[in-house]
Amino acid sequence: MARSTVDPITRIEGHLSIEMEVEDGKVTEAWSSGNLYRGLEHAIEGRTPYDGALLAERICGVCPVSHAHASCFAAEDAYGIQIPEAARLIRNISEGGQILHSTILWFYNLCGLDYIDPLAAVGADANEALDVCKQYGTASADFKALADRLAKFADNGQLSIFSGNWFDAKDADGSSAFHLTPAENLVGTAHYFEGIENQAKASQICAIIGGKMPHVMTSIPGGTSFVPTPEKLDGIIYRIRELKTWIDNTMIPDMFWITAKYPNLVDMGRGNGRFVSFGVLDDTDRELAHRFLPAGMTTMAEDGSLHVANVDAKKITEDVSHAYYANHAPMNPMEGDHQAQWPKDGKNFDNKYTWCKAPRYDGKTYQAGGIARMLAAYARGVKPVVKLVDNALSKTGLAMNQLDGVAGRLMMRVIEASYVCDVMEQNFNDLVGLIKSGEAEYHVDPKQTTGEGLGLWEAPRGALLHTERVENDVITHYQEIIPSTWNLSPRDGEGNLGPLEEMLVGTSVQDLDEPLDAVRIVHSVDPCTACACHISEPKTGKTFTTVTSPWGVK
Repeated sequence: MARSTVDPITRIEGHLSIEMEVEDGKVTEAWSSGNLYRGLEHAIEGRTPYDGALLAERICGVCPVSHAHASCFAAEDAYGIQIPEAARLIRNISEGGQILHSTILWFYNLCGLDYIDPLAAVGADANEALDVCKQYGTASADFKALADRLAKFADNGQLSIFSGNWFDAKDADGSSAFHLTPAENLVGTAHYFEGIENQAKASQICAIIGGKMPHVMTSIPGGTSFVPTPEKLDGIIYRIRELKTWIDNTMIPDMFWITAKYPNLVDMGRGNGRFVSFGVLDDTDRELAHRFLPAGMTTMAEDGSLHVANVDAKKITEDVSHAYYANHAPMNPMEGDHQAQWPKDGKNFDNKYTWCKAPRYDGKTYQAGGIARMLAAYARGVKPVVKLVDNALSKTGLAMNQLDGVAGRLMMRVIEASYVCDVMEQNFNDLVGLIKSGEAEYHVDPKQTTGEGLGLWEAPRGALLHTERVENDVITHYQEIIPSTWNLSPRDGEGNLGPLEEMLVGTSVQDLDEPLDAVRIVHSVDPCTACACHISEPKTGKTFTTVTSPWGVK
C-alpha cells in the first residue's frame, strides 16, 4: 500500500478531515470529519449573558463579531428587550467590517493559491502585467518592484507559504491545473498582498468600534458600550470608502477574470440547490426577512428558478447518529443536551466519525454561506443585490442554475462585499443623523432576568444560531450551530450525506497524491477548520492522506 502524507495543509482554520474513495478517477464516497472537540457551551453555562457574549466570541478569531452579536440577540430575546436605533446601526457597521475582512481574507489569502502561482510569476514582464490589467479591467500595481522581490524570494529558497500548494498538479488532459500566464500570476500575486493590507483595514473598523479585534469588547446585551466621537467616525468612514473603491476596482474584476480562466469551476463541487440564511444587518423593523441581507430558506430548481420561505427555527434539528455524542433522536438546539463520547477506537465510518453534529431543516441538508445570503436576497427582490447578480450573470454568461458550484460560490460572496460597503455607508450616515439630532441612545436595561432566547444571525461563512436559557440572570443552557456545522455535517440517521460530502462525490481526482480539485471545493465553502484529506482507491489499494492535526501523523 502506497501512502503519501502532507502535514499540514495551509489556508484553512482548525482540524477537519475529508476522506474519499476513488474509482476510475472519480470520487464515489466521501466523509467529512471534524477532529476537535471544544465544548465551549459548557464554559458559558453558569455565567451571566454579558459574560456569555464575550465568551461566545472565542468560538472563532476570524468571525468573533458575529458570535458576539448572535449571543447578544439570544440574551435580548430572553431579557424581553430591543436595542436602540443607534446601537443597531453600530452593530451593523461593525458586522459589515467583519464581513469585508473575512471575504477579502478568504478570496485572496485562503482560496487564492488554489488558482494563483506566485512562483510562476518570477520573470514575468511588468508591461505584460499592465496589459493584463487593461484587458480585464482590474487595478494595476508596481509590478516591476514586485517581480524583483519575487525573484529574490525564489532565489533564497525558503518558500514559506508558497510551498506545498501542489503547483505541479495536472488537469485531466495532462496540462497544468494552474491556468494563468506568468503576467497574470504577477497581477494575482500583487493583489494577494494587497488583500492582506485591505482585510486588515476592514478589521480596523471592528477594532475602532470594539476596542480591539479580534474579540471586540463593546457589543453587549442591550446594545453597545461604544459611544462615537468625531475622530472615530472619521476613522470608520474613510476606511469604508477606501474598501469600497478597492473591492469594486480590484477584487471583483479579479474574481471575474480568475473564474473565466478556470471554466471547470462552474460544474465543480455542485450542491443540492438548498440554501439556509438567517439574514444579517438589521433594518429598522428588526424582522429577519427585512434585513439588508434577508433571511430565507431558498431552493433552486433545475431550471434555476428560486423559491424562498421564511425561517422557522422550530424546524431546525441536530442529528448525532454519526457524531461523537451519546445517541438520541434529532433535537432542536433549544432542547439539545449533547453528551460527548470520546472516540477511543478512532473513526468508524459505519458509526461515528466526527465531532460535527448534523444540522437539518425539516429533515433536509442545507448549504450556508455568502451564496445562500445572496440568493435569499435575490429571491426577495432586494434591488441592489438583484442588479449585482444580474450583472454578474450577464458578464460571465452563466445561468442561475449554474451558480451552485465553486465558481458560483466565489462569485456571489465577492460581489456581496460591494453591497455590504454600500449598506455600511448608509448606516453610517443614519448614525451621524441620530447623533446630530441628539436622539442617539446606545443601551437599554433588561425587562426580566429569566427567560429563553434565540439569536439568528449570519457570520461571513453563513447561518449562525445561538440559544440560551436564563434563570435569575444566569445562563443554565447554551447551544450554538455555526455555519461550518451546516456545511461540514456528517451523514444523518437516514444516511443522507452532509453538504460538503455531497459536493465531493463525483469530483475528478487525476492524481491521488494531489487531489487539488477536492481542496478547491473545500475552500469554496470556507470551512472554519483545517482540512485533512484521506483518499483510497479500492481497485489498487493505493491511498493518500493529508493530515493537519497539530499533533502530527500518528
